[in-house]
Amino acid sequence: MSNKKYRFQVIRDLITNQEISNQDELLKKLIDLDISVTQATLSRDLRELKVSKVPNNSGQYIYRLTDQIVPS
Repeated sequence: MSNKKYRFQVIRDLITNQEISNQDELLKKLIDLDISVTQATLSRDLRELKVSKVPNNSGQYIYRLTDQIVPS
């Protein structure tokens, strides 16, 4: 699996299983998993993965994959 495909899968898993509210938080989680990525690359990855920020139950905005967003 290429680095990009692996990174995309890890990002998908993190966003799906955790409430992540900003790129810095996501970047730290990736670094903790020994995935080296720049902020610019992470930003581009989020666009390519079609990640959106949506409010959670407490009103805090968190990342979600567009296909995981349930319309109101």
